[in-house]
Amino acid sequence: MVLEPWTAGPEEVVTVAAVDLRSWEPSPTTETHRVRAWSVPCIDSLANHHMRNRTRNVSARKAFLSREGLQCHGRCVRGVVDGFATSAEIAELLQLKPEPPPDRPSDIRQWRWEAPVDPPVFRTLVSRAQTILSERFGIPNLRFYRSNMITWKSGSCPRGRTGCPVDKWASFPSTPWMPSSLHGDTNTDEMFIFTTILYLVQHGDDVHGGETGIADAVIDSSEFGEVVTSGLRVQPSVGRLLVFSAGVENMHEMLPVRHGTRVAVQMWFACDGMQPGWAYPQRVAFGAAHGYGAPDSPRPAGPSAGAPPKSPLPSPWPWRG
Repeated sequence: MVLEPWTAGPEEVVTVAAVDLRSWEPSPTTETHRVRAWSVPCIDSLANHHMRNRTRNVSARKAFLSREGLQCHGRCVRGVVDGFATSAEIAELLQLKPEPPPDRPSDIRQWRWEAPVDPPVFRTLVSRAQTILSERFGIPNLRFYRSNMITWKSGSCPRGRTGCPVDKWASFPSTPWMPSSLHGDTNTDEMFIFTTILYLVQHGDDVHGGETGIADAVIDSSEFGEVVTSGLRVQPSVGRLLVFSAGVENMHEMLPVRHGTRVAVQMWFACDGMQPGWAYPQRVAFGAAHGYGAPDSPRPAGPSAGAPPKSPLPSPWPWRG
């Protein structure tokens, strides 16, 4: 399968604007509304990690990991799937939506190894994501590893007011993309090999901001500090799925939620047969060479430390049987 190469220039941030597909329904002949899939060069050598000094957030002091030799590695991608999930399916997922407490802007629910069975649509969407990764991106041999559902709220308004009307959101001046938490997912958790993000809200109606940004180039600006000059910026859109390989070829972050509420489900996929601890030798060697990134504990050992048996998933669409 040949994918279009990612070709954004060194001074171009491509924005994928939200589309309103809340009344759209798939069919056996049109299972998704639109798929945009690009190939990007994999980065499995520290020497090729040109943004290693831009890493922030939870992976700032993690070891750089090479994925070479893994069963599902060899192709690095990024892409956007519109019409991945219907409004009815999103409404079922929203039953699980966590509500941030008054003193925090966000809250999170997490699952590991097994997608939740309630609501049943969750497992269907996991199956659908794996199917699209295999059929449209050319990434077979995957298994579900972990998922987070995150709610982010913002009540910010000019001059400290709250409850800004929706028609005022877009009138506030925009600023350059100043990164604050760029990271690669594999360096955060060695079992994160492919990442998908499913948006449950609509940019412009439910939220303003909260885009996912994938950065390819960052410069130091005298006016703003660090500024992203090249990459991909994806606006939340109900039923939209963002897909990318989880290495540092896709350094990414969530941009600030300026108004409203952002709700998204992150699903991470590992390779079939992967076990926690597969990167232990790399982390030991990296820690010895660089003074950080070494394992926090000895290598997991024994059957109990590995992945549980892989349970069958339902059909990704009802007409596939």
